[in-house]
Amino acid sequence: MNKIFSMKKIILLFFTVFHINLFSQNIIDKPVIKFDTTAYCFGKIAKNKEVEKKFYFENLGNEPLIIMNVTTTCGCTVSDWSKEPIGKGKKGYVVIKYKSGSLGKFSKTAYVFSNAINSPTELKITGEVVKKR
Repeated sequence: MNKIFSMKKIILLFFTVFHINLFSQNIIDKPVIKFDTTAYCFGKIAKNKEVEKKFYFENLGNEPLIIMNVTTTCGCTVSDWSKEPIGKGKKGYVVIKYKSGSLGKFSKTAYVFSNAINSPTELKITGEVVKKR
């Protein structure tokens, strides 16, 4: 009885390791987006001033990475990004521009949609709009 039970454990362990290995190889083949940073604080900025932050990323996967869209949570925030496919180990960017209209603290989010396995990625900008001096 113990030999049969041990043999079942060995077979189960073999199939588990085989499936994990197969699954992990498929993930590595897919694009993986890795940003240097996903948040940025502008500090204090003057009202009606436009500021921008360029977020850099790298493709850690083996297939080309394609940014399909970047959406923002507010009409005061616009975006631009690398339009060409980003190869393995290559870098690209996403730019978030903010036009300060209202006084006070702000927090805006952009969502980066790509063909990466970890899509979408969230980028955040914060700061405080103050009166011009």
